[in-house]
Amino acid sequence: MYYPFWSLLCDQFDLIVYDIRNHGWNPVTDLEMHNIAVFVDDGEKVFDAVSQRFGPKSTIGVFHSLSALIALIQAANSGEFSALFLLDPPIAKPGVSEQDLESIGDRLAAMTRIRQYTFDSREQFLEILDYVPLYSGFVPGAKELASKALLRPSTSGTGYELRCPPEYEAQVLDYVIAWSAAVDFEEIHCPTKVIGADPTIRSAFLPSLDLAEIVQIDYDFVPDAAHLVQLERPKECAEFLREFIETSGVLAK
Repeated sequence: MYYPFWSLLCDQFDLIVYDIRNHGWNPVTDLEMHNIAVFVDDGEKVFDAVSQRFGPKSTIGVFHSLSALIALIQAANSGEFSALFLLDPPIAKPGVSEQDLESIGDRLAAMTRIRQYTFDSREQFLEILDYVPLYSGFVPGAKELASKALLRPSTSGTGYELRCPPEYEAQVLDYVIAWSAAVDFEEIHCPTKVIGADPTIRSAFLPSLDLAEIVQIDYDFVPDAAHLVQLERPKECAEFLREFIETSGVLAK
């Protein structure tokens, strides 16, 4: 689904592209294994496999949304990444009350649990996307990629269903607020850049936050872009990444 963004990096970098457990083209496993702690453990296994395959190279983690939160926890635990480039991570701004955060999480989880799960055809799914504000700014072809990444043939034998069942996503949303609030940026010792959605636009996840006051973070946002910023402005995001890599000097280490 993120091809419009990462395809712009193929000529310059070795790319490892993978899906989170129970997302994308991964098979669906047990619901009890669908949680952020397991995702972090999975991420560490992926990192180890990449290190074994490519040897001692600078390894830059480029992650969006939930995967960005996972990467922050992983980086605080292990310090493995040479740098992190995070697209609209669900990070709680200091000073926001725990009650407000829990209210946001509860609302998102409730909305997810009633999400439509099955579709007669990919065309029906695409027609629905046309009415969802989150997808309105996508570059040409990105919605079609979304249908291929987010749908699988239905287990009933007719039509299609979401690859990540709503109950699975909602279970993560039940706890993502607590994990987000627990991120300690002082434990992140590698160069880190955050690209946020436009903070004046309503986000589909947590509200986009201005992280400029956190000294460990190099923060920018893309004007008029929403939560899936890398599918609305892939060229700008790729340029932000290249500039970050160059100025951080990570490849010279």
